Amino acid sequence: MWKQLVIITLALALLPACNGQIPNAPTTNPPSVEPVLASPIPTTSQEPPSPEPPTEIAPPATDIPQPTEPTLEPGPPTPTLQPLNANSFPQGNVFGDELQFQTIASDPSVGSDNGAGIATVQFRIVDSQGSLLHENTERNPLYCAFGGGDDLQYCNVWRFSEQNNSWPSGTPVENGGYYQLQVTVLSQSGQQSYSELNFQIQLP
Repeated sequence: MWKQLVIITLALALLPACNGQIPNAPTTNPPSVEPVLASPIPTTSQEPPSPEPPTEIAPPATDIPQPTEPTLEPGPPTPTLQPLNANSFPQGNVFGDELQFQTIASDPSVGSDNGAGIATVQFRIVDSQGSLLHENTERNPLYCAFGGGDDLQYCNVWRFSEQNNSWPSGTPVENGGYYQLQVTVLSQSGQQSYSELNFQIQLP
C-alpha cells in the first residue's frame, strides 16, 4: 500500500514541470530519394558492307614488239621411195627330197636388173616351233638359199637323201613336217623387204 502512495506522490510532483503537457516524440522525416534516370543504351545500326568495285584489268601493251617467226622457204619435195622388187621361187606348199630356193630382187629407184641397188638377201628356214634350221646371206646375184649362183650359174640344190635326211644345221628333217622360209632383202639405201613361204616336206 505504501508503494502506491510513493508513486502517486512522484507523479504529482512532475506535473508542474511539464505544464500539464506531454512532450511530443521527436519526428524524423524520411530521407528523400532522388529518382535516378537510366541513361539510354546507345544502339548502333549495322549497315551492309558496300560491294568492292571490280578490279580493272589493264589491256596488254601494244607497243611491245612481238617476235616474228622466220619465213621458211619450201624445199625440194622429198622423193617417194618405191618398194623393192623381190620374188622367191619355186612357189609351192609341198616339197620332196630336193630344195632349191632362189630370190630375184632389185631397187626400182636404181634399176630393174636383178641385184640393182641391193645390199644383201638373207635366207632363213625354221621349223614349226621357230627353231632355226638354216641361215644364209647372199651379197651378189644369183641370190640362193643354199649357196651357189656365182657368175650367174645355177643355185645349189639341197637333197635330203644325200645329207642323211638332215638340214644344214644337222637337225633331222621330219617327214610330213611343216617349215617356213623367211627372206629379208636389204637395199643399199636402207629399205627392207620381208616375205615368208610356208611349206611341208614329204619324203618319198
